[in-house]
Amino acid sequence: MSASGGYEYSIPLDVPPGRAGMQPKLALRYSSGAGIDNMGAGWSVAGATSIIKPCTPTFATHGHVDFPTKLCLDQQPLIELGSTGEYRTENDSFAQVLAQPPSASWPESWVVRLKDGRIRTYEPVRYGGTCTRFWVMTTEEDRRGNAIKYTFDHNEYWDECSVVQKQIPGLYPHCAAPYRHFTFRIAQIDYTSRGD
Repeated sequence: MSASGGYEYSIPLDVPPGRAGMQPKLALRYSSGAGIDNMGAGWSVAGATSIIKPCTPTFATHGHVDFPTKLCLDQQPLIELGSTGEYRTENDSFAQVLAQPPSASWPESWVVRLKDGRIRTYEPVRYGGTCTRFWVMTTEEDRRGNAIKYTFDHNEYWDECSVVQKQIPGLYPHCAAPYRHFTFRIAQIDYTSRGD
């Protein structure tokens, strides 16, 4: 059950491991409140979607709620530690989140060091050539350099379309669900939106 009372279910997908057991953790995820997603009504593929993006400040932490001016890592607000470009998640996951370069007001990229030793790199998704909207995980590696590389194809209009526009691609062709492509060292998974 979700916090809003909806039904949620997850089915892990078997993905062959790479060197030193490195493998993406993918699952088919169902949520009764999700509507029509890329796998049908309520279903989506979860696991390789770690992103850093702007999010709305919370009243409890920031004392106000307004436009998305804060940054989140997988929907967890990031709290900056001083002015060194280092962040932590609000509910501390013990991950060290580093802006690259450290002094940038809007970072070029991010490096996230997890408590189990894995290192994730996040690269920008740009719209209009130069404007960074969010950052997606492009590499995850262990301490010995064994890595999983992720590539994403995206539609620059997708994030700006309403749920209704996404469900009526005939009237809003620029809002048709983007083709998503995940490439791993051993496994390659391709899927597109169904027409239902």
